[in-house]
Amino acid sequence: MTEDFFVGVRNPKDVRRELVTSSRSLVEALIKYEKYKGLREQKLQTLEELKSTMDELVVLNRKLRGRLPKVKRKKMESIPHECPETGSKKKIGKKTTAKKKEVKKKPPVKSRLDKLREKIEEYESKISTLQ
Repeated sequence: MTEDFFVGVRNPKDVRRELVTSSRSLVEALIKYEKYKGLREQKLQTLEELKSTMDELVVLNRKLRGRLPKVKRKKMESIPHECPETGSKKKIGKKTTAKKKEVKKKPPVKSRLDKLREKIEEYESKISTLQ
């Protein structure tokens, strides 16, 4: 059979403290990575919403142009406008504002992040008991 043997560690408290500290830094890195993943997911979701909104606008614009009567286009009247900051005059055409469509945002899932934060608290309590 195999024999058990032991290795002596000179400063066991210091070794434990270093292990717990490195574990804590690893968990902090995992938390940062989870935040990064969440931001990437949010970016992809926002881009998908933008794409669907743009597609919808293209369809609505085609419908609108199809229903409007065909007339020759006139040039837009430009109104001189003085900028209060620079004092320069610019010509600005008439602008219209569009209503924004309400978008429901899904709350981000933070279950794994919360677990990682709990581990950090656990490691910090171990570090404080070792000191």
